[in-house]
Parts: sequence; C-alpha cells; structure tokens
Amino acid sequence: MTLARKADVRARAGAGGRTRSLTALAPAIVRRMAKPNAERLQAGYEALAATGVWPAEPPLLGPRFELHQDPLLDDARIFRGPDAPAALMALTAESVSEPTVRAERFIATPGGEILVIVRVSGHGRASGIAINKEQAHVWRFEGEEAREMTVHGSPDEARRALGLDEWPSG
Repeated sequence: MTLARKADVRARAGAGGRTRSLTALAPAIVRRMAKPNAERLQAGYEALAATGVWPAEPPLLGPRFELHQDPLLDDARIFRGPDAPAALMALTAESVSEPTVRAERFIATPGGEILVIVRVSGHGRASGIAINKEQAHVWRFEGEEAREMTVHGSPDEARRALGLDEWPSG
C-alpha cells in the first residue's frame, strides 16, 4: 500500500467516525515522493526517443519488472525484466518502421502511480501509412525500482483504469 493510500485509509477512520478523504493533501505527498522517479522516467524516455533503447543506467527496471501491453488492443502480452522495453520495441518494429515513443507529460496520481502521456509515431511497414497515436503508460514503483508499466490505448483509458473521475493536476 502506498503512503498516500495509507494516509487516505487513516483519514477515513478519522475523528467522530466521519469519513474524510485526503485527496487535497495526497497529491502533494505523492508529487514529493514521485518526483525523483518521474525525473528518472523522463531521462529514460528521452534516451528511448533518441536511440530507440531504454537506458540501463541509472538502473530503473529491476529483474521483477513487468511491462503489460494494452489490454484492449495488443493481446495483453506481458514482457518481464529490464529488457522488457527493448522486447516491446522489437515487436513494434516488425510492423512499424522507425517507431518512436516520445513522452509529452508526466502526472503523479493520488495512488502513487506515474502516468506518462506519450506520442507513438512511425510508418506502417506494409502500408507506409503514417502512425501518430497518443497513448498512456501507467508506472508503478516499489521505492526507486519500477515494478510495472501498463500501456493504455489512450489517456482516458488509463484514467478510467486508475479509477480517477478527473485528471489529477501535475
């Protein structure tokens, strides 16, 4: 359970038996906790966009890392370990020439995840048609180690999967 979720649970059991949510406080807590991880993610996405390879240094993806493909579009395959992004890019390169993934926005969620809005581009190998698609990647961490990343077909799909009624600020 993340620190923000623990704080929310404690607040719900608050004084007088009333339920109150720390939604107003949780984003500030989460932003402070998520900032170093978001900065490391940003460096990873910058390297990925420049080289097509997720960087090994500084270490972010541990041996237990799981990358979940879009559960609605891509058979919900799971790639495991620190080489998971390379495996997904290799699979993508089979059908897309010059695939590029560029991070456009990083958002710390009240639950402690980092939501990254990305732009995926390239050209279909068979058709030559330009691809320019917005997606969302939801990252979950254990301390400084990324534990899981799930690809969603759109930012709104990611928001709904996270159970958010509205977009968190960030």
